[in-house]
Amino acid sequence: MSISRDFGVLSLNAGFDCHRSSPSDTQDAVVPKHNEVPIRRNPSPLNPLALNEREGRAYRFFQIIGAPALSSGFECEFWGRLVLQLANADDAIFHATVALGLLLEDMHNWPILWPVPRQAPPTERTANALRHYQTALQQLFVPVVGKESANAISLASAVVFACIETLCGNARNAMKLISSGISILTQLEASISSLANLENLPPFVSVFVRLDSYMREVCNPRILVSAGKSLTTTKLLQTEHHVRPKPPVFRHIRPCPPIFGSLREANRQLEILENLCLFVAEQQEKPREVQSMPTRTSCQSMYRDWLEAFNASSISTNDENSHALLHIRRLDLYLTLHGPEDTCPQSGWDYFLPEFIEMLTYGASASRWQHTSFVLGGGFIMPLCRLALRCRHPSTRRAAIHILRSARRRDGQLEGMLAARVLERIVDVEEDGLGEITESRDVPEAARVAGVLVKFLSGKGRAKLTYSRAAGPNGVRALVEEELSGGSHFKGD
Repeated sequence: MSISRDFGVLSLNAGFDCHRSSPSDTQDAVVPKHNEVPIRRNPSPLNPLALNEREGRAYRFFQIIGAPALSSGFECEFWGRLVLQLANADDAIFHATVALGLLLEDMHNWPILWPVPRQAPPTERTANALRHYQTALQQLFVPVVGKESANAISLASAVVFACIETLCGNARNAMKLISSGISILTQLEASISSLANLENLPPFVSVFVRLDSYMREVCNPRILVSAGKSLTTTKLLQTEHHVRPKPPVFRHIRPCPPIFGSLREANRQLEILENLCLFVAEQQEKPREVQSMPTRTSCQSMYRDWLEAFNASSISTNDENSHALLHIRRLDLYLTLHGPEDTCPQSGWDYFLPEFIEMLTYGASASRWQHTSFVLGGGFIMPLCRLALRCRHPSTRRAAIHILRSARRRDGQLEGMLAARVLERIVDVEEDGLGEITESRDVPEAARVAGVLVKFLSGKGRAKLTYSRAAGPNGVRALVEEELSGGSHFKGD
């Protein structure tokens, strides 16, 4: 089935005009308004660079394959509707989507080198994508008519550009873009007198919730895996220069509705709760920024409210992939909120084997992607990493590692194959010298590691693995640091 044949049908169903064949057509095109965010057409002519067959194919690939994948299976309004409409209204966003389409379509061909996440190689296709990205950066400075459009374009460009920078291996630039977008959204909130008026920006709030959670997970070396945070961190970003006047808009507590009208609504509420839990965990290590923010106990109560609403909802489960992804994240959040805290014995995780097995079942169901997918802050690789670190049951944790190794997916900086190899190293460390292991209890507390971190060393092709383990009586633990280096190729997709 060809991309071009499906393209017309999909664009009609999506409700936007995808035809950008000539500058004159672009001048006369009527761009439908988003339901909630007004978008005004930029009258500047389309750059002829985007008119050849290769760029047209890249744009169609982004629409049909890339945008749904970036939505992480939940028909995200931002990717599925807003970005596509903005691409028809603004040349900067259009060229950025072409660049992203070129990169995404070719991603499965990129070599994976241990221990560095894959990135766009120096090929003609990459150079073409970067030319479009450069054009997008230049076009972004063209004046935009209307304040609402300017805000929409600024926020959308921060996200799309961050995806491009991540795929090109520029994690620092990507995180700065995300941080800048969050700052813009926070300032918009500060300028709006009523919280109800803020509901005009739900597509942006939804996507930046995920991006803020992703940034906190992969960029904060203070957060430990045992508290439900990241396996992988990168030392490429410092966010001190991006000062937020107050917690972002999505940390304002909104009551959970009694029922959810769709899987997307349930997922959005769960994402906000996940982000809130990350913020609460950070506040445990320093004076609380906002005294009214909830604690772990109140987050547990909000989770119960969410679960009651979800169980009371009649939500279609025809989309098995989205349903599985939601339950993976639900169980991961449950474990984060109810599992042992940092200072507690790691053996406390052994009581959660039923939840680990249930989560693993959903993980196997959600790992069957037809295309190598990329998403920025998608919530699949990280939860399975946490499962393999928390669970010491030998077959269960190895099954999670197997799913990660075979998953055709990349969540931002997190590569399934790379994560699997790190996890295998942790398993070797914990099980070394223990003999036959058949149950979780066969791994004693003294052998268990905690605080696992991986730091990618910028431009050096290496990474450092750090963890702590028992080093004496009275709970004394030693910090262990190993350098991960190499360059051996993984088998491609």
